[in-house]
Amino acid sequence: MGPGMARNTGIRHSQGTYLMFVDCDDEVEETYVAEMVNLIKRENVDLVVCGYNRVNKNVAEKRPDKKIPIEEFYRDIKDNFYYFQSIWNKIYKTKIIKENSITFPVNRLGEDTLFNIAYISSITGLYNTSLCLYHYKNNEGSLTKVYYPELFEVEKKLSEISKWMP
Repeated sequence: MGPGMARNTGIRHSQGTYLMFVDCDDEVEETYVAEMVNLIKRENVDLVVCGYNRVNKNVAEKRPDKKIPIEEFYRDIKDNFYYFQSIWNKIYKTKIIKENSITFPVNRLGEDTLFNIAYISSITGLYNTSLCLYHYKNNEGSLTKVYYPELFEVEKKLSEISKWMP
């Protein structure tokens, strides 16, 4: 079973208000869940994205605290590809995922990007926090380091989105 199938099984069985994903080799701050839940409620948005530390490179990746209405997000989409890349530094609303039948492609490279495209297309706004709550370990043996011919399809989808750009 690949990551997409496992994640879809988790979504189907989920009963909570929010969903979060953590890669098995990564780590999170003790306050990760509490901080993210607090922010999604306080800011009244459909998605919260936190900063993260690249553990192996000792580099923090973060953007300033900012509430982003979806119209502004699409207007500045060239600068916002950051938000499509991964699922692990985000908190999602389960209701939006289930009501819009958003799932992960199975056995496909780029499933995080495709999931985020579908999710972000279904929301009204998001909040970015500069808090670095997630610790990403760059594993040289991970699936993301292997070449897949399907990568072209992901690039094609991103190219379609770029047509929306001014």
